[in-house]
Amino acid sequence: MLESAPPCFYFGAGCGRRAVTDKAGKSLCRACADRLPGYVEYPLQQPSAPPTSAEKEVKRQSERDYRQSEEYKAQARAYRQTEEYRQRARDRRRRDLADPAWRARHNESIRRSRAKAKTARGEVASS
Repeated sequence: MLESAPPCFYFGAGCGRRAVTDKAGKSLCRACADRLPGYVEYPLQQPSAPPTSAEKEVKRQSERDYRQSEEYKAQARAYRQTEEYRQRARDRRRRDLADPAWRARHNESIRRSRAKAKTARGEVASS
């Protein structure tokens, strides 16, 4: 048994005892486990410790590596060619165009990029 066993799943419903087993995905005391027929019982386990920062960094790095892999890029290209992807893009564009705040940001972004291109070509950008 654990050093400090968790309370029974039905603790708040009047049970008031400590859990001794896992059954049906719940930590239960012996009396409550006996009242729940038809499920397999498992021994209680220590709660898993949260991942350390080093473990998190390893996971992030492996995800980054996968995203840079050719396999991921091939899957992404294949998905972008599906009709589902195209339909979602059309719906998103339609929704965005209907939003006045989005249109204002979009128009401002276009204006800035055109002014930047003029500056790069040596033309005088008008305000």
